[in-house]
Amino acid sequence: MKAAWETQRGDTTSCARESSRAERRLVPARMRSSVRWLGASRAEAGCAGRSPAEGLGPGRTRAPYRGPGGPAPLSLGAFPRTSRGFTLIELLVVIAIIAILASMLLPMLTNAQNVAKRAACQNNMKQFGTAIMVYADENDEYMVPNYGNAAYDINRFWPCLLASHLGYAVDIFACPALDRTRLTYENAGNQTVNGLRIVSGYAKNVQTGHGPAFGGVTYKLKQFTDPAKTVVVTDGNHVNMASWVADLGAVGQYTEYWHNLTLNLLFVDTHVMSDRSPISVKHRWTP
Repeated sequence: MKAAWETQRGDTTSCARESSRAERRLVPARMRSSVRWLGASRAEAGCAGRSPAEGLGPGRTRAPYRGPGGPAPLSLGAFPRTSRGFTLIELLVVIAIIAILASMLLPMLTNAQNVAKRAACQNNMKQFGTAIMVYADENDEYMVPNYGNAAYDINRFWPCLLASHLGYAVDIFACPALDRTRLTYENAGNQTVNGLRIVSGYAKNVQTGHGPAFGGVTYKLKQFTDPAKTVVVTDGNHVNMASWVADLGAVGQYTEYWHNLTLNLLFVDTHVMSDRSPISVKHRWTP
């Protein structure tokens, strides 16, 4: 009986030793002492086919390993896993950070949007310049007049005269940044051409060719002494820009600074530029 028990104990110890080596490779060094007793017990039970207490012989039980003066160690599965959500303070801090970042980015986005609108407006004006040149080619080199006939015919204003040369794309006359509440009657959609209503955010300099209405005159392109400095179309709320030369320079009536105190200007030579308020005195307003 004793010999059989010794043989069984030797086999159990050998199997436990092999299992302990296998687990040692998987468990970090600082945790080996904590799980040593547990690994040995599991190995003995697995090899002998019985519980750890059964391999000790009749009337004997195994006490768990407690280490030098310490409590019984915990197994790997005994460590608690805890999880928690955001506290109210942490949530408020995150919201505050997002609000600060948004307040910093919003002006930049707004400015980028304004720049894009100003660029689109300049593109509109460049197309006006091309249409004016085409009109001049078809009309003995005359600049397109503000009025197309002697009567105050709203459907013969310069946008209507140029519309056919722009493929009747009447949306081009609406500056992307215009405020429709500030438009005059003539520009607020009451001009019609080919059955289309024109909403315009531009004004033409009457000094470049008023037309036959009110005894005005019309100029040929060759009569402009400095076409690169003579303004023909600006941002405005009225179909006509009444301009004159004052003591301190040029003054424009019905001009509008649609682009944050900046307005676009089309010159007789068809180039476009932006200028800030007040309108620069370096520009010419008469031929």
